[in-house]
Amino acid sequence: MNSLRQLLSGLLLFVALVGAPSCSTPEIELGPVDAVVLIVVDTLRADRLSCYGYDAHATPHLDALAARGAFFRDAQAPASWTIPSMGALLTSQYPGQLGLVEREESVTNPRMRRKQHTHNLPLYERTLAERMEERGFDTAAFVDQPGLNTGRGFMQGFDHWAFPRHPGRIEVLTPDDPMRHRPWGGFLEHADKSDRALIESMDAWLGEHAAKPVFVWLHLLTPHYPYDPAAEFGVAEGEKDKSTLYDGEVRETDAMIGRVMEIIGQRLGWDRTLVILTSDHGEAFGEHGTWEHGQSLHREVVHVPLLLAAPGVPGGIEVDRRVRLLDIVPTVLTAAAVHHDPAELQGADLVPLLSGDGEDRPVFMEGMLYGGTEWALIRDDRKLMYDAQADSFLFFDPRRDPLELDDLSGTQKRRALGLLDAVETTHRLMAADRSHRLAAAAPGDTAVSAEERARVQQALKSLGY
Repeated sequence: MNSLRQLLSGLLLFVALVGAPSCSTPEIELGPVDAVVLIVVDTLRADRLSCYGYDAHATPHLDALAARGAFFRDAQAPASWTIPSMGALLTSQYPGQLGLVEREESVTNPRMRRKQHTHNLPLYERTLAERMEERGFDTAAFVDQPGLNTGRGFMQGFDHWAFPRHPGRIEVLTPDDPMRHRPWGGFLEHADKSDRALIESMDAWLGEHAAKPVFVWLHLLTPHYPYDPAAEFGVAEGEKDKSTLYDGEVRETDAMIGRVMEIIGQRLGWDRTLVILTSDHGEAFGEHGTWEHGQSLHREVVHVPLLLAAPGVPGGIEVDRRVRLLDIVPTVLTAAAVHHDPAELQGADLVPLLSGDGEDRPVFMEGMLYGGTEWALIRDDRKLMYDAQADSFLFFDPRRDPLELDDLSGTQKRRALGLLDAVETTHRLMAADRSHRLAAAAPGDTAVSAEERARVQQALKSLGY
């Protein structure tokens, strides 16, 4: 199993590629960190923030967070919808390794919802929260996302789990009181109300725990469809254009981030806190014939914001290197001095990139909710997207053609076929690694201790399986 993981890591260079240090930029080291706040804004496109160059509106609070530390211009999600992307973010393992990918039977209708192997984060995987909890951090999650409810395994490692059971009314669960599947109906239309309530719930929890080492995950839902921004965020009454309405919700979210930053400053202090803000995926508005997300791996649904502020990080750093959501776990663990084996993780610490070290990191993408199975790989200066049902591929130069409008598969076919071979080999290795993980977690397998098996069994029972 270890040799398989090493081969997988070697193929995609999933550990950071170290380049020559910049002679003009001093090495940056994060100061002591005993508080970590991970903010995930669901469905937030990077290119709708003014700090990323969007000029149709301003996002002053997100810009202020970027100016406080660093922002990464080219951060990529590993999937185009929430569950596989968040599973990967919280474990630094790819969706295929976690089993959070669709079945590969043929689907001809691009709007047809795919059958998934599983919607559950495997209980035998070690999450970021579990690692932080073992290190002595108090852990809390404030999550407005029905797909991430505690019946799906995302609660692992959290001492405190807050969520809106009803719009705007926050409830708290414990491992002994698991939440069953929560339907989407009625929640999307009131996401802003619930998000604001969650933020205040987080403030109250920090009021009781801020003196201790803390790890907090805040997951906001406001930019998600159906795009219904509050009137004060500059959208004319009767506006029907989805992209315009989405921008209004981005501005509304920006105002909420201002409140979050206020809480961090008051409760924790910026001199001890690592803050990371990102998104699980973006959103499409017809750029390649699709809308919303989960239907392709084009840039509009996988290019996400990534902002980082921490003691020791000077303000205003822009990182042009390509990075991945899988890099968040090793960055947090290293900053918080949590012992870990980097070989166990598919991501790599982001901090060396702040000093100008390193190269673009390869990104493997999978995880579709609708339509045909797609895999994609960005490596060096090319991106290949493969449609397994149609047995066809697209080939792009993201640096020259960031909107992915110019398919080079005809003019650069040999180079494209080389990347296609890497994509197919990677997928096979992902599937094999997943099989090994399942076998290692199976009852009676000596690769997993009796104590671990008992823990998993008890966790499964508590969730009603």
